[in-house]
Parts: sequence; structure tokens; C-alpha cells
Amino acid sequence: MKTVFKQIENGKAAALNAIPHIAFDEFAQEAISIVRDGGKVVQYFAYKNGDSVNLMAVLRIDKVLLAAGCQAPKTYSAFFSSM
Repeated sequence: MKTVFKQIENGKAAALNAIPHIAFDEFAQEAISIVRDGGKVVQYFAYKNGDSVNLMAVLRIDKVLLAAGCQAPKTYSAFFSSM
């Protein structure tokens, strides 16, 4: 599967600057696509970054871990409200 999410190693630290930081819409679309194709959500969280809030997701396809982040908009709909 081709994705902008980056493969990371299980059990090893990943530098924050090595994780792709993409636009929110792309982040949401990619995460939804991976999960719809059978991927699992391992971690999904928000963290403060200066005056903004960022989102980070770690997803799993089989034994492959994928990670990406984005700046959170002020408001957004639930990712899977239409599933």
C-alpha cells in the first residue's frame, strides 16, 4: 500500500522530526483509507506544540507500523461518523 504515513519500527523510539507532518485533510483521508483496508489503530493522540495542537496516529497493517501527524484544526468531524 502506498501511503504518506512512514513505516516505523516496533519497540524503538522514532524521532518526532522523522514522522511526516502533513495537512489535516490528507492525514484524515490516509488514516481512514488504511483502516478501511483492514489496518488497525495502535495510537491516536493529541499533543501541544507551542500555540497549536498536533495530532499523531500510529496504525498497523499486519506487522507493519505506520505513523504520521498533522496540526489539528479548531474543530473537525469524527473520522468514522459516516462508516
